[in-house]
Amino acid sequence: MKKLLIVFCLYLGLPGFVAAQSNDYLKSVEELLSVSGSGAVLQKIIPSMLSMLKEQIPIIPDAYWNELEQEITKTAPAELAIMIVPVYRKYLSQEELNEIIAFYKTPAGQKLATVSPQISAELLSVGQQWGLQLSQKVLKQLQEKGYF
Repeated sequence: MKKLLIVFCLYLGLPGFVAAQSNDYLKSVEELLSVSGSGAVLQKIIPSMLSMLKEQIPIIPDAYWNELEQEITKTAPAELAIMIVPVYRKYLSQEELNEIIAFYKTPAGQKLATVSPQISAELLSVGQQWGLQLSQKVLKQLQEKGYF
């Protein structure tokens, strides 16, 4: 009977414990988005996304788009955090997430968060150039081997 009581108590307490852990992890992901600068990037993307929609549906009044932008700006970070938690949880433990957050709170981490958008934009350009060079190299080799 004593064992059954212990198992029953564990059964009742486990969902609450798991929910608390899930909530902690979600809060950590939200903090990571904030300290890494990803949240700020998201806030910059929202107007661009809505602008494209606005162009596609020009009959909608500006007042609606303005109201929608305010709403999305408020809710997007939390909604995104909820959606990405499973991905982060798949690859990072709570402890690792905490360490990454701690890094972003250092001067080097803050610098990385500040310059990451510029680095990403430049790396995209570099990647495109590399892809073009690679495709030209492959096409040249294919021509030399007589495939074309």
